[in-house]
Amino acid sequence: MISWKPGIDQKFSYASIFGKVFYKCYLREGRDPLTWITMLQTFAMNMNRIIVAGKSDKSAQDIAIHIAATAQKEYETAVETIEVILKENPASIDLEDIKTLFQDRYTH
Repeated sequence: MISWKPGIDQKFSYASIFGKVFYKCYLREGRDPLTWITMLQTFAMNMNRIIVAGKSDKSAQDIAIHIAATAQKEYETAVETIEVILKENPASIDLEDIKTLFQDRYTH
């Protein structure tokens, strides 16, 4: 006999939805990068609240990798800085610093 716990399917569903939204979220041309990065942080936070066996939490490094992989070409310098930090000391990634890098480029 298979035992079913109420809500388990719902947890998998929410985790799947947040995951899809997170990975499809990219910086659209002309949009404020601060809003985009904050949105990624919010998705990651919501994903991390869902407890599912075998699921790992989204870290600042995961968010930084996603930002570097999906940012517009005009943010190339900021992306290069992220890549250097990820190579040299990934634990030192600070999303507030990344926001500043992108915001500085966006306002100039």
